[in-house]
Amino acid sequence: MKTKRLIALIIAVFNVYLHRQTTSEEIRLGALIAWNGTWPVGPRMASALLVAFDTIRNDQNLLPKYNFTYYWQDSACDTGATLRSMVDLKAKKPPIHAFIGPGCSVGCIPGGYLAAHWEKPMISFACGESTLSDKKKYPTFVRTVGTYAQTGKFFLKIMQKYSWSRVAIVASTESLWSQVAMFVRDEIDGSTSRKFSVAYFHVFSPGITTDVQFKTMLRSAREEAHVFILVGYGSSIRQIMLNLYDLEMISKTYAYFTFEITPENCKGNDGRDQEACKAFEGLMDIANYVPTNEEYKGFEKKVKQKMPEFAGLGYHMPQNDEVDIYAGFLHDAVVLYAHAAHDLLRAGGNLTDGEALIKHMTNRSFQGVSGQVFVDENGDRTITLQMRNFHNGEMVRVANYFRHLEELEFTDTTTVWPGGSVTAPLGRPECGFNEEFCSSPVIWMIAVYAISGFVAVMICMVAFLLYYKRKTFESSLQSQRWKISAADVNFTRKALDGRSMISTSSFGSGDSSMNSRTLEEDEIRGQVFTNVAIFKSTVVAVKKLRKTHITLSRTILMELKEVYELQHPNINRFIGACVDSPNIWILTQYCNKGSLQDVLNNERMKLDWMFKMSFASDIARGMFFLHKSSILYHGDLRSSNCVVDSRWVCKITDVGLEHFKSGQKVDSYLGLDAEYNNLLWRAPEHLDGRNNLSKSQRGDVYSYGIILQEILLRSLPYAMNDFMEAKTIVSMVQKRENPPFRPVIPSSFGNGLYVRMMRSCWSDEPTLRPRFSDVLQTIKKINNGKDINIMDNMISLMEKYTDHLEEVVRERTEQLEEEKQKTDALLYRMLPKTVAEQLKRGEAVAAESFDQVTIFFSDIVGFTTLAAQSKPLEIVNLLNDLYTCFDNIIDCHDVYKVETIGDSYMVVSGLPKPNGICHAGEIANMSLDLLSDMCHFKIKHLPEKQLQLRIGIHSGSCVAGVVGLKMPRYCLFGDTVNTASRMESSGLALRIHVSSQCKSLLDNIGGYHIEERGWTSMKGKGTLLTFFLNGREGFLKSLPDLSKAAPMEEHSFK
Repeated sequence: MKTKRLIALIIAVFNVYLHRQTTSEEIRLGALIAWNGTWPVGPRMASALLVAFDTIRNDQNLLPKYNFTYYWQDSACDTGATLRSMVDLKAKKPPIHAFIGPGCSVGCIPGGYLAAHWEKPMISFACGESTLSDKKKYPTFVRTVGTYAQTGKFFLKIMQKYSWSRVAIVASTESLWSQVAMFVRDEIDGSTSRKFSVAYFHVFSPGITTDVQFKTMLRSAREEAHVFILVGYGSSIRQIMLNLYDLEMISKTYAYFTFEITPENCKGNDGRDQEACKAFEGLMDIANYVPTNEEYKGFEKKVKQKMPEFAGLGYHMPQNDEVDIYAGFLHDAVVLYAHAAHDLLRAGGNLTDGEALIKHMTNRSFQGVSGQVFVDENGDRTITLQMRNFHNGEMVRVANYFRHLEELEFTDTTTVWPGGSVTAPLGRPECGFNEEFCSSPVIWMIAVYAISGFVAVMICMVAFLLYYKRKTFESSLQSQRWKISAADVNFTRKALDGRSMISTSSFGSGDSSMNSRTLEEDEIRGQVFTNVAIFKSTVVAVKKLRKTHITLSRTILMELKEVYELQHPNINRFIGACVDSPNIWILTQYCNKGSLQDVLNNERMKLDWMFKMSFASDIARGMFFLHKSSILYHGDLRSSNCVVDSRWVCKITDVGLEHFKSGQKVDSYLGLDAEYNNLLWRAPEHLDGRNNLSKSQRGDVYSYGIILQEILLRSLPYAMNDFMEAKTIVSMVQKRENPPFRPVIPSSFGNGLYVRMMRSCWSDEPTLRPRFSDVLQTIKKINNGKDINIMDNMISLMEKYTDHLEEVVRERTEQLEEEKQKTDALLYRMLPKTVAEQLKRGEAVAAESFDQVTIFFSDIVGFTTLAAQSKPLEIVNLLNDLYTCFDNIIDCHDVYKVETIGDSYMVVSGLPKPNGICHAGEIANMSLDLLSDMCHFKIKHLPEKQLQLRIGIHSGSCVAGVVGLKMPRYCLFGDTVNTASRMESSGLALRIHVSSQCKSLLDNIGGYHIEERGWTSMKGKGTLLTFFLNGREGFLKSLPDLSKAAPMEEHSFK
């Protein structure tokens, strides 16, 4: 017995030892597989890890004494999630030996650094970033998937197969794809044969590049190549294919290659799935190679079977789901580690030496489930590819490429290209991109002759056009369309537009300010009347020149023709000229608001900032046009030479005609001050002499700056300079001191940008002054980037006013409606609604007879005694409380309150709207509710006293009508009213006295508890059989205790 126990003890100790030995020979892997996130591939391939363990376990020559276990973390295809998962796995006890995964480059790049720091091998099954090949940065990183950066030789094979010489690459700026695109470009451009090239290379930013930019990009690309390599993720490829579809480039002329596209990628959320999937037809997609043999199908079956065991999640793959192609690469990542660990251990190494393990993984090959695995010195698997054809919504494999064999093999499947063609496109236009395949010497000769003939014809046409233009010009010059006969001009002295004073500048004289400094100081403006005339039914302004004859030389004719043809909204239109001696006149469009100087100095006119900016903008537009015209400059720009029409458009007048206006007699009336006053706008470089007629565009800008000061301050030039005389001002400007003498602008005036623009316009150095194109841009900035238009502004203000007015009207209408509703509610309390509506319509209300109604009367027994014991205010409060209680109750019944007189309360049912025989029931129900409420009603000043309410009701016919004009009342007439009143006055306290007529109706309705009172004597009625109403079926409210009823001696019977 003792021997058996000893043997059992030895066996137990051996088992414990064996168990410890087994534990010490355990290899632990940290699996980083995304189950969620942007690439949730785990549910379709994670169990490949378990299948790999079975593969290792079944190989008797591969780590026979070691058992593989794993920890799993969801890397979520996210940088943060991957790093957190790696830290969690690193902290596991006992520690892991290596990382399997992750599958996304966003995790591999930072994770590879950590793995190297910890000296842990990291074997990825999907990361394709080319920078991971750098063994100096990632000494412990290896992957069982090839990088698409190695696809350059594959495309060279394809181009050689189909005799394509050039391709276009359109690539995403995302790190992975931009590297792939550059490696492919370098491989093709660097080919030894020099027969192949990347003719077009362009990148795009996903989510940023617009459809317009894509179309521009693709139009440029098709001029250089007809074979496109599109490098990016599925959503970007879909956007590109839709733009190709819109450009009608989905045709047999083109070929398109992509990377790792699935049929689901043609679907989006923009409603264009049908067009997108149609555009995908014929697409060639490049993906990592996976076998199609029975062995691989068996592997996929095992992955599905093992999925519920993975990480204890119990997840079952749906029957229709396919195993992801990266499952094979995950399996081979584990097997690769097992081979390297086996070799390291045989060489006497340690599994914790990560870099030593990596050396056994690189430069080796083995047969994996995903095919022959070749891992180079950089830890990258030599790529093997499959080319799939998108056809009828499915991806069909048409070719395989094995990089280690440099072999491209095609399947027996028919390849379908864009446009439905089964023939590969030429990869170029039929005649080549430069017509090199269609040209011939004969064509060149024909082309030379055609071009020569075309040039000759064009020379003849140009010569003819020049001759015709010259002839037309001379004919127009001699036609003198501007010429006006003095007999056709009818002068009028009628003041137009109600103005008492209008500057003569409105027709171009420029003399409106001629006496502004010669009059008294309080007369800033003299009254100068415009010569207004009627010419061909048009109101015109007439300027009479101070000369009696003129010789029409060619120079003057040219001037007149130029001005006559000058058309612009901000240039005052030249109507014509009269040269009938002695009447030498200039006729221009009449502007009824007068000159800008008139408007600005008219204090009665309210001009807001928008009006001022509109004037400044109008003048700048007119001058910009004038400087671009053949006239080139104005030379005498002043506020008095700017006129305002009826639409508040500012126009420049007195333009051109320099020779036509020369030679006039001196107007002795003007005086020297007026002459100096006209020089206030003159630029300093043109003030060398008062008679100096030099003019320039820069001088016009200076004059415009002075006008800006007038607009800003609404005053004459230099108005803030202590009322200096014009001659003194001109002299100081002419000296050109430093700083130069200019108008004073108070700091509180105007927009800062406006003031800076104004000061730059009157700069002393002409070259520093802005051009009018720059002025217009500055004005636009002042107006927040918008063009200034006074009419648009006025319309906008009117629209805002209209909107505000509509809102005010709506508010007032709502208030009126609320008041009307209140008034109606008060009226409906005084009169029946139908009667009130008739009175509101102004109709007479005729008395109406009703065959059957029930009338209710109530009063308070002993009210006279109660009133004597109480104060008047207490009685008022009592009745108010009582009738408020009654009013709340009658709202629940089909009744109408007629009136209250003292302690008497009158109600009727059955009118004004008849209700059959229900009126008796409505009054009876109301009476029971009122009587029941007496159980709880308290007299505030006599809370212990029971209110002795008595009720009488009677049914019969009556007449109803409105009585009176002031405070009209709706009254009832007839014997029924009298009888109902007698029923109340002959009743008893806390009882409902019912007539026999009413009792008959209640019996017909049914359910009422009625007690016969007997024959009762009533004044004026004799003796009548009456009853008491004690309740009804379903009425559960309590009624007053009759023991508390007032004794008979307190009753008064009428």
